[in-house]
Amino acid sequence: MKETVNPLIAEQLEKCMVTDISHMNKDYVIIIPKITTIKLEINGSYLIKIDESARVPSMFNTNWNKGIPPISEYMQVEVTNMMSQFVRFNGLEYNPETKQAGPHVWSGWVPVQSLTILERI
Repeated sequence: MKETVNPLIAEQLEKCMVTDISHMNKDYVIIIPKITTIKLEINGSYLIKIDESARVPSMFNTNWNKGIPPISEYMQVEVTNMMSQFVRFNGLEYNPETKQAGPHVWSGWVPVQSLTILERI
């Protein structure tokens, strides 16, 4: 016997921003992924992904990083300082396919909104 979705639950699911439910009918199972956030901490080690916008020459990199943008999209880093919406770290380039750090090193500041924290290590 199939049951219909409670109208209150249907209304709440329509407000869901995590997953697209527009193509669902009344007889469905929906999995809503758990959102987990990793909080950066000084002296913490992380695997991160840096947006393209932070890896190009810019006024930010000129003023904060002596003109040298981050060397890699993926990096294994240790946070050394945090200031408002910016984080400073020492890092190694990282290859997510082989899960190995590379030989190139970079140290500098990056806006927090330009980072995606993949894992705490």
